Amino acid sequence: MDTQQLIFTDNSALRFWRWQRYSLSPLNISYAKNVPDLTNLAHTRKEIDELTLTVAHTACSSQEQLFTNQLHVVAQDWISRNRLQNVAYHVCNLPWVKQSFCEILPNVFVLSPEACYAQIITKLKFEFQLILGMEFCGSYAYDLERNAYIYGQAPITSTKKLNDYNQLIVQNGDKRSSKLPLELISDDSASYMETCITLLLSLPYRRGGYGLKLPWLNPSINKNGLRVPDYTPGSYKPDLFWPQHMIAIEYNSKEFHQQRDSYADDTKRRAFLESLGIEVIPLMSTDVYNIQVFDTLAQYLAKRMGKRLRLPADFSELHQKLRATILKKSSY
Repeated sequence: MDTQQLIFTDNSALRFWRWQRYSLSPLNISYAKNVPDLTNLAHTRKEIDELTLTVAHTACSSQEQLFTNQLHVVAQDWISRNRLQNVAYHVCNLPWVKQSFCEILPNVFVLSPEACYAQIITKLKFEFQLILGMEFCGSYAYDLERNAYIYGQAPITSTKKLNDYNQLIVQNGDKRSSKLPLELISDDSASYMETCITLLLSLPYRRGGYGLKLPWLNPSINKNGLRVPDYTPGSYKPDLFWPQHMIAIEYNSKEFHQQRDSYADDTKRRAFLESLGIEVIPLMSTDVYNIQVFDTLAQYLAKRMGKRLRLPADFSELHQKLRATILKKSSY
């Protein structure tokens, strides 16, 4: 008899990918070579526990840290589910392609970051769909153990990979995923607050944003003003940058800078960018939370970009609702 297989999905997949980013000993994960055999999935308590514990031991971790207390696993169909305590079965409606899975260990799989995102966002409010996408595509991650964000982490996917996966499952018969909000997600956000600033400025009016063009986030700029690969010697990174208009925002947060750079580094970076003719606007965390100050910033950016803001009559209400939703850092 073939060895039973196990596929972690939903919140267990999300938890795993977050753990993978902040762990001191992440596992070596790769995309599955083939779609797992859905007719040979583990379904008894013993089978599930044995495979889960094997992963936990390999990761020098615990089930709770890796996958949440309640395990979320794939079932072939609704009929094949068992009623097991702390096990939630999922029959996914997305087309399964090999890019949907990553292999943790032989016979143990987890939804790929792209498939995990496509699945999880069906349960999230629109704003948190974007926030999760920018977390996955950014260099920060949510540490559930400490209930805090950590910085300087490698992205686990990109907007290009999300779009490629979206197109792939659309080609394989899925229609719902074509509505993924990928055009509103930017790569390389370095913090939750950079994500929030981007959304407040760039979301359309009906969503409470100012409808400005999406900025580049943390691009490496060389002495000739060109975008170059990260860590190129002599290059610097503005936090938010609109290259067509040569304007940048430098977000200054005490919490973030204690973990990333010093204020002296920020001063040096600003001088470098200004030497290229880039206008640099400093932005403090208090400015983000001050609705009047932030509105002045948005109005100025729109003017510099040649965009006439045509804010609807209910914009103030929509904008305040957006701020209340995303600035409180609620879990998702």
